[in-house]
Amino acid sequence: MRLFDVFFVWIRRASRYRLFWLGGPLAFYSWTLTGPFMADDLHLLLKSERYLRGESQSLELYRFAKTDEDWNTLRHRGICPWWLPETGRLDFFRPVSEWVFYAGVHLFGRGPIGHRMISLALFGCVLGAVHWMFALASEDRVRAGVATFFFGISQTVAPPVTWICNRQDLLVVLGAALAGGAYWSASRSPKLWWLVIAVSGCLFALLSKVVAVSLFAGFDGQGFVM
Repeated sequence: MRLFDVFFVWIRRASRYRLFWLGGPLAFYSWTLTGPFMADDLHLLLKSERYLRGESQSLELYRFAKTDEDWNTLRHRGICPWWLPETGRLDFFRPVSEWVFYAGVHLFGRGPIGHRMISLALFGCVLGAVHWMFALASEDRVRAGVATFFFGISQTVAPPVTWICNRQDLLVVLGAALAGGAYWSASRSPKLWWLVIAVSGCLFALLSKVVAVSLFAGFDGQGFVM
């Protein structure tokens, strides 16, 4: 057996175990526990603290510029580039993401390690949901384990795992994976609870970040092909 083949044989054997597809990516990102708040994390932290003290009536963590006036304030401060148009919005409806971040502030205050523990725990839940979906779709534990592992160490998950305010992408993947797993489960055994899980997963993802709609379009396309 060639040395190059040894690696792939080992991957196939290891991919059946949680220590590989779950433990590997979690260990890979364990260094994030020592990281500080970064960039927009501080902005969301201050808004959450104002809401916690009763100084604001609504959380609205991701509603940065609701009006043209707010937009131009960001331009004049240099937060948004000056060459952008004078009319614009930076206004996102993400209630699930807002309340998850606010829960972290309520529990851990300004201690970044607590917030990063939430992100890492959420990442673990995402890996479990993604593996479940892959296993149902492929009907192959080896493929599911390999796919989950490489998803977990890919650069696509680096921003939401390492950047606290970007955690909404993990919430989107969690909801989408649960919906996808329920979709493939229902295709084999139509039950009401699969429909409930699928719809709940869709709503959870969409209320975390609207971009989730593109993932569900992919499920629809796959269903059409099948």
